[in-house]
This record gives sequence, C-alpha cells and structure tokens, in this order.
Amino acid sequence: MAVTEQRKDSSSSVQSINGRRSAAWVRCREELGLETDMRPSQTSLSTEQLKRLQDQFGEMFEVARAEMNSLARRLAGTRCGVAIADARGTVLHYLGDPEFNALAARVGLRPGTDWGEKTQGNNAIGSCAAMQRSVCVSGDEHYLTANRWMSGTGIPVFSGDGQLAFVLALLTATNEHDNRQPYVTALLEMAAQLIDRRAFLKRFANRMILRFHSRPDSVDTIDGGLIAIGREQRVLGMSQTARSLLGDGAPDSSRYGELGELLNLQLDELPEGNEEPGIVFDSRQGRRFYVLLTPPADHPQESPASTQTTEKPGDDAVNAEDYLASLELGDPAVAGHIRRAKRLAGENIPILIHGETGTGKEVFAKSLHRAGSRRDGPFVAVNCASIPETLIESELFGYKGGAFTGASRRGNTGRIVQADGGTLFLDEIGDMPLALQARLLRVLQEREVLPLGGDKAVPVDLCLISATHRDLRELIAEGQFREDLYYRLQGFTLTLPPLRERHDRTALIEHLLACSSAPAQPPRIDPEAMRLLDGYHWPGNIRQLVTCIRTMVALQEGGCIRVDDLPAEIRLGEIPQTASRHYDDGLERHQAGEETGSALRQAERDTLVTTLRQHHWHVNEAAETLAISRSTLYRKMKRYGIYPPRQKSPFG
Repeated sequence: MAVTEQRKDSSSSVQSINGRRSAAWVRCREELGLETDMRPSQTSLSTEQLKRLQDQFGEMFEVARAEMNSLARRLAGTRCGVAIADARGTVLHYLGDPEFNALAARVGLRPGTDWGEKTQGNNAIGSCAAMQRSVCVSGDEHYLTANRWMSGTGIPVFSGDGQLAFVLALLTATNEHDNRQPYVTALLEMAAQLIDRRAFLKRFANRMILRFHSRPDSVDTIDGGLIAIGREQRVLGMSQTARSLLGDGAPDSSRYGELGELLNLQLDELPEGNEEPGIVFDSRQGRRFYVLLTPPADHPQESPASTQTTEKPGDDAVNAEDYLASLELGDPAVAGHIRRAKRLAGENIPILIHGETGTGKEVFAKSLHRAGSRRDGPFVAVNCASIPETLIESELFGYKGGAFTGASRRGNTGRIVQADGGTLFLDEIGDMPLALQARLLRVLQEREVLPLGGDKAVPVDLCLISATHRDLRELIAEGQFREDLYYRLQGFTLTLPPLRERHDRTALIEHLLACSSAPAQPPRIDPEAMRLLDGYHWPGNIRQLVTCIRTMVALQEGGCIRVDDLPAEIRLGEIPQTASRHYDDGLERHQAGEETGSALRQAERDTLVTTLRQHHWHVNEAAETLAISRSTLYRKMKRYGIYPPRQKSPFG
C-alpha cells in the first residue's frame, strides 16, 4: 500500500471512529508524526544495558518479575504473552506461550525493545506508560497496521513515592481477546496490587507500617492500604492502594507531612500486632477506617513513639525462623511443632492445626506464613464459624456484580482469590456448612475459583492452613464433614496444647506481660500472685490470659501485680471444670446420654459457660469475646444444653 493511500485511509479512519481511538490516532499522527504503514524499529538494548536498566529498580523489579512469571504459568497454553515495561515503555521482561511468541517475534516484542508510543504508536504498553492509567487497545484500534493482529491490556504499577514504576501488560491475538478482556484486566489488576504491596513491604521492612481499610476484615489483605511511618510520625511512603482509599486526600510524594494530616489519630493509641483493628477517621473528609500497626522487622517490640527508623537497604524483610522461634518459650510440645514447622516453611503443604478455643491457632498460622516463601503475599484469615451461613459462600468464593439480590454491582473477588500468592487461613473449618465443603474441595483440587454468577474460573495459587477445635473424625462419622476434604487438609497435622497443660506458663505470662507493657518497664508479679496464675485452669486458654494480663496491668500500682489485682475466680482458686458440673446458677446438668464424647467438646462447653458468666449472660458480648457470631453461640448453647439461670431452655 502506498504511503499516500495510507494517509488517506488513516485520515478517513480518524473521522469514522470516535472516543479514545480517535484521540489516540490524532495524537500519533499530529503530535508524534507517525504513519500507519511504517515499520517500527526493532532495535534492542544489549544484554548488559538491559541488566543495568533492570537493576535500577532493585527489589521492586524482582517482585514484579516473580509475580508476572507466576501469571504466565497460570496462562500457559492460552496463546498469550505477559510483559513488564518501564515508565518510558522499554520492555524489561517478557514471557509468552510458544505459539504467541512466534507472532510476537515479527514485531520485535522482546526484552530490551522500545514499545513507547513514539516508536510503536498507541498500544497497551506505550499508551499505559504515557497516560499512567489502565489501557486496553484491541486490534484495529492500533494506529500502526503492523500491530493490529494483537490486542493488549496495560496496567500501571506505582512506587511508594507515587511515581510510575512499571507497566504490566497481557497481550493476545485479536481474535481471542474480546471474550477474555474483563478476566485479563482483573488478573493484571490483582498482579499490580500484589507487586505494589510486596515491593512496599520490602522497601519499608524496617519502618513502622500502618495498615488500613474501610472494612475491618480487609485491613491485612491485598485490598488494604499501607503507609510507612518514620520519626515524629512523618509519612515516608504510601502504597498505591492507600492512595486509592484516601482519594483526593492522598498527597503526592513532595508533600508528605505528618500522619495526623491524613488520619485523625495518635500512634500510641493504636493496636499493634495481632490485636483487633482500631477505628480512626480521615482528617480531611471524615471517612472511617480500621487500622493496625506493624512494628519494624528489626524492632518487633518497640512502640510507635520510641521506634528507631534507621533503614538498612538490602536487609531481608523477614528473618523467617525468628517468627516461629519467638513462640518457643520452653514447652516441649510447642517446641516440637516449631521444629517440624521450620522444615515445612518453604513447602506448599496444607497444614491442619487442632486445639481448644484460644490456644493461639491463628498466631501460629501467621507465624507459619511469615516464615515461609510466601511471606510477602497476603495472609487472609476466614473464621468459618463467625460468618452467617447465608453469606459464607459469597465471602469465600466471591460473586459477579448483580449475581443475587443485594449483591454489589461491582461484585466481590472473595477471600480465596484475595489470598492468591499468599496464605489462606480457614479457622474453625469444622463449622463450614457441608454444601460448601464440596466447593472448597474442588478449589483445592483444581486450583481455581468460580465466583457466584460467573462463567469463568479464576486461577489461584495459595498455601492453605486450617484450624479447628472440633474432632473432624467424629464429624465425619456423624456425616457432618467430608472425608475426602479431611484428607486434602491434613498434609501436616499438629495439636496445640491447652494452656493448663503447657510447661512454660510462667515464661508465657512474663512474655505477654512484657508485650502488653511495652515500651514501659513491665511490672513485676508478686510470687503468690504468680503461683495462683500458674496454677489456674485457664478454660479460655491464651486468649483469656491476654485479657487477664491487660486488666492486671491497668489495676496494678507501684510497679507490682499483687493478689488483689487478680480476677476473683483466680484469687479464689475456682476450678472451672468442677464448677461447670455444679450448676448453682441454674444451668441444666447434662444427662449421661448427652455428655460430650471428647475432651475437646467438654473444654468447649466449659469455655462457653465461663465466658457467658463473665458477661452476665449477655450473648452479644460473649459472642464478641469468643470471636463467633451470635447465631453460632446460640447453636452451641443449644447443643450443650446451656441456658441462663432461672430460665427454662429457650430452645424448646
């Protein structure tokens, strides 16, 4: 085709199309001086030049390359390619299906080539880099005829200072693109979020990190925002997700100030570590957020006010074994679990944790995650007993927009997909409804999730840790739990001992006391008070101990915890398993045929009774303390024949 004919053709084409394509073509022709029939240069950087360019991005490029390699593996055999480019459109990394690579080679799509708009016209890589937003360019929308055989989607990835770092692109043959475009965009957006999060956490590994979201269950997920904090509560960096959550209230990197200019809070008032998220408000627009603080990796016990913020470039963000070793305080059973868990930390083996309520199953699961190769990925925890049965399916598996009455028009990715690239922790797996167990089994077998109302499955790559206080074999015998799912979950099984059986209670009490008191010097414990604490039965296990320690720290005077500072049941030496058999406050005594058949069931019943008494039989408050829903607590009360004093059974 002659150049003059092509000019005429391109002119009429510009007039005959509208929207973004028209604007893009005008830009290519008028501003960049390109012709539609030109053959773009395929000049490529040398291997040494490309390596130097990649090295400029440090760990962030390594994180991006690992994530895109994972994406390429998931898309193997689908006639497509994935690429990473810099802010100018230079391809830094490329992987593709062999069949697609043969086509890509004709236009020079390989590492080191320039795919900016100045040389290639509008395309997924160059246009995304130029406009710094998500772009889809399909087939004939390309200005250059040479590129119209393909379609692509480009997603920007920003660094912690708000500057464009990379473009992620997924490219396909045009005739295969249209039906996949929403799916492709979702995959790339998730990859961009993961890269943003992992690179941010690596870069600011030795800084205080504030995690936040408008929903409490999303604070520590891929959807949560991250803010790095330095001395005098200065903001050092913000993840792109944090910028999205703050909207117009997010400053650019040149205007970072104190944290209080963004969120109305003081750091010393916020919960740290494994505590429940605190509530704060946007300083500018008044929106509510839930927040958690994560201390620097090299100062795990320091408070926000006293943390030193000396950054150590090149240090690994996590000393993997330290997370598990910090749980070892002298109990042989726990030490054995930690020793074996260290060997599994780098393997993708499902782990099943048994233990009574409050024995620290989630803490152990988080430590396993942080000690493993997926530590930079999300840790998504789901309590199967606390989500109403009507919602658990959509919460776990996600749904398409409008899939059911009341569903968000934007849809929901679901907790399983949120855990992609990281760890999914299913707490109280024994309480998962039987119908959903089959769906979960399919996810574990096929490694893909089909959202409610969806017609395309989403691939997932995750490590699974499950936990329960119930006897799953007994549930299998009763027909309440699938045997095939049980064997899929139990790659490695461990049982955390209840606090009353641990040999390191004194060391654990002192450790928790130091954590609860930091950064101040922890109060000492009077020997008689320690004797009572060490000898108590602890039906609520470590969870009850943590609450008890907080109360004692608040009540103590003169830097010493005395007997008078202990809760009444500990001072009086009440033994809960004895008290629970003498229902002086009106509890029904179990008949012989209704006695629980295992130690776990008896321990659960004792915990329910004790917690309900502590809250004067206010079910809402007791359910909140036990971290289960009110309906679940009522169901358990009915199962064990528990009801308030001087009241007949409400269950009929």
